[in-house]
Amino acid sequence: MVCGELPLSVGILHAGQIFNVNIIPRHGYLAVDFFFCLSGFVIAYAYEARPFGQYSWSRFALLRVIRLYPMVVVGISLGTITFS
Repeated sequence: MVCGELPLSVGILHAGQIFNVNIIPRHGYLAVDFFFCLSGFVIAYAYEARPFGQYSWSRFALLRVIRLYPMVVVGISLGTITFS
C-alpha cells in the first residue's frame, strides 16, 4: 500500500461505517495503526533534542494539551454541526 493511499483508506472505511455502505478497504484498519505508530515517532523526535528532565510531567502534559486541544474543539464542533 502506498503512503498516499493510507488516508484515503481510513476515509473510505469511516465513510462506509457512517453511511452504511458495504465498501471496506482491504487494509484500512492497518492505516490507523500506522498513524498511531507514526505519531509516536514524531512526538519522540520532537522532544528528544531537549535535555532529559527539562520538562516536568505536568509541564509536558500542559504543552501537549495546548497543542492538541484547539483541534479537538474544532473537530467536536464540526461533528456536532454536521450530525445535528
